[in-house]
Amino acid sequence: ACGDLATPGLPNQACGTAPVGDCNPPCGQGFVCGSLAGQPVCARSPWQLDIVPTEIMVNGSTGCSGGKDWFEILNLTADYLELKGCDLSDDNASNYSIDESVVVAPGEYLAMVQGATGCALEAPRHFCYGGSPNLNTGNDSISLSCGGKTIFDVPYGAAGEIQAPQSGASVQSKAGGGSLDAGTLLSPANWQNSCQVMNCGEKGTPSAPNSVCN
Repeated sequence: ACGDLATPGLPNQACGTAPVGDCNPPCGQGFVCGSLAGQPVCARSPWQLDIVPTEIMVNGSTGCSGGKDWFEILNLTADYLELKGCDLSDDNASNYSIDESVVVAPGEYLAMVQGATGCALEAPRHFCYGGSPNLNTGNDSISLSCGGKTIFDVPYGAAGEIQAPQSGASVQSKAGGGSLDAGTLLSPANWQNSCQVMNCGEKGTPSAPNSVCN
């Protein structure tokens, strides 16, 4: 519950998916027992703009993500957030329902990668969300809803919106420091093409703080 990974004074646990109800002490009202890095944590479902996208890559190269889309999300709260039961979607009405525990720690970036099997990405942490949503290169949107409520719906690629990613580079929010609020992070004026080169050759910082390129 304090955030460290340990079981002091209790039997040690195998590092697999934590079953519901395995948190000790039990989770408080509004929280459920989720799994983070194989350890049980008390987490809650996100509310509107508790978590937002901060980086988008469309059709990554074969050497980076197997030619798949990926985007990065950031937990803006002081709570662990559980995405199990939430739905990802885009403008094409393609969606993915998250049916396993996906916990994002306070202040953590998490890369969401397209691909049901063989999904891989050069990132500290990533989650494979299946074949859809399948993001367009020109313009589209990324949406997350939980319990029928929209957590975020972020369009890109059209006038007045976040710019579309270019070939071989993600587009990312450059806001940081003391400006980690949803309004600032999602302002189209605060987005830029990524400039930091990954080991695989593309430019991006999946599941890590974004670089300021200009």
